[in-house]
Amino acid sequence: MKKKLTKKEQEKEKRDKKLIYQFCGFLCIFFFLMLLTNPLWSDEMVFKFKSPSFSGINASSHYLTIENQEFNRKMSI
Repeated sequence: MKKKLTKKEQEKEKRDKKLIYQFCGFLCIFFFLMLLTNPLWSDEMVFKFKSPSFSGINASSHYLTIENQEFNRKMSI
């Protein structure tokens, strides 16, 4: 036989149930977000710089071009 609960006890029981539901909801959201972020792994950087200063390919000719521009500016002054 079930004991009849007072109004205060009923309210406390409602609050407790609400807290349990909220906790379960947050837990579900947390695990869902963990599943979404799982495939986000870093990969090798494969970006190719177009400037020879950064890539090192044909860098010497690039430096010669810069020196040539500086020389021409000095000569024009």
